[in-house]
Amino acid sequence: MNTPLKTKVIIENLKKGVVKETLPIATLCLLDENQSLNGNQIRLMIGKKTGVALSPAFFYSTLSALEAGGFVIGHEQYKAKTFKITEEGISLLEESEDICKLLNLLISKLLPLGNR
Repeated sequence: MNTPLKTKVIIENLKKGVVKETLPIATLCLLDENQSLNGNQIRLMIGKKTGVALSPAFFYSTLSALEAGGFVIGHEQYKAKTFKITEEGISLLEESEDICKLLNLLISKLLPLGNR
């Protein structure tokens, strides 16, 4: 029998896994919705939307991989590097539209469960 605490831990681990595995798509979705954002803004927005705090090291390795793959482009602006989605990133999002919808649905269903 699962206790409420054990159930909450299971749900939190599931949320973290979903967010970490879908982080590249979630990052592209945010950049598609906004003109440009710096890495910290993206990381914090994903954390606020999902309820999962991402470590800077984990997040920036994902952002670097997106940049290396040509899906985002970074520009040095003041003391922060801002990122914009590229045409390649937009194409990937279009191909992943169903995944984005599923991700949003899953996160919206998991967030209330984790707060019980």
